[in-house]
Amino acid sequence: MYFIYLQSAVSAFFGRRLSAEVVKTEVLKESTERLEQVVKQRTFQLEAAKLIAEAANRVKEFSPTS
Repeated sequence: MYFIYLQSAVSAFFGRRLSAEVVKTEVLKESTERLEQVVKQRTFQLEAAKLIAEAANRVKEFSPTS
């Protein structure tokens, strides 16, 4: 009887432990995916700003000086 209780308690402990690991893994995966999205978006914004700055510099090169 005690062995069955002990086996049940151990199974419950490891079951919860595995569930917690699965949850942590999923949270980490979602966080990583979100971070990748943010990095891609920010990289796009920075590339656009760079192109605008380069175009502005080219315009200044051909503008008459005062």
